[in-house]
Amino acid sequence: MHEDRPAFGQRLSELAELGVIEFRAEPLDAIVERRLKTIWEERSCPHCGADSLHALN
Repeated sequence: MHEDRPAFGQRLSELAELGVIEFRAEPLDAIVERRLKTIWEERSCPHCGADSLHALN
């Protein structure tokens, strides 16, 4: 029995349709950087408890 699509490709397609895996066009670096920036901006100072931290360029 011959199929047009290889078994791996078929399984990968099925998993994507079920929502088990998700393909993103955005590079992983951008996603990680955005999440870390959010965490950094929302944290408080461990020494004085100030609500916001400011970083210089």
